[in-house]
Amino acid sequence: MRQIGEILKKRREERKLKIDDVKADTFISKKYIVALEEGRIDGFPAEVYYLGFLKRYAVYLKLNPDELISMYYSSVKQNAETKNLQNSVREAGSQRLLRITMATITAFIVVAVFLLLVLTHKRSERSESAKAVEAKPAAQVVAINQAPVPVKKEPLVLSIAAFKNSWIKVVTDDVTAFEGIILTDATKEWTAKRRIRLLVGNTKGVNVTLNGKPVDMTKYDQPGTQELNFTAKNTNSGK
Repeated sequence: MRQIGEILKKRREERKLKIDDVKADTFISKKYIVALEEGRIDGFPAEVYYLGFLKRYAVYLKLNPDELISMYYSSVKQNAETKNLQNSVREAGSQRLLRITMATITAFIVVAVFLLLVLTHKRSERSESAKAVEAKPAAQVVAINQAPVPVKKEPLVLSIAAFKNSWIKVVTDDVTAFEGIILTDATKEWTAKRRIRLLVGNTKGVNVTLNGKPVDMTKYDQPGTQELNFTAKNTNSGK
């Protein structure tokens, strides 16, 4: 179409005609004359307008309109073939790119699955090895639990030496072991596994020892009967 426009423009210039002259003689708008000479079909509302003005302009310039119209259709056909070829090439390239992409994705998935299987296998082997290593210590723990080593508990030993007559009551492991007057210079001793409860009427008249250690009786130097409680956790307590 550009070649058609060059033919029109060259013939007009050969005849020493201006665009305004063509407009006045053919009644073709100036913008359409310019579009015809520039080979721009997009300057017309539709193809039929382009062909109609092209035929009128060719006849005015004493050119063969059929030859120009034939050139137009050849150009249109060539453009269509070129576009189809370009589309085909573009589509083939897209398909090739798609095939390459799919092949790449497939290869990646295969590699990922393979690595996952290898990793899972290694984890399984490590887990089995760890279970095998832990089996022996577990057996030892079970054996220890089945045969616990007995813990020896030291019994409570309460000794009382009287230097004055005193009333006392001794309860060992919730059983009354003695209740009465301990005479001057008398010494008595009791043992218990868990607890000893001692009641003393005259704390100033006795010396008390627990497991060989003296009990501070001055804390209980008060009027009335005093109560002392001795346990494995608290061997010197009283009320």
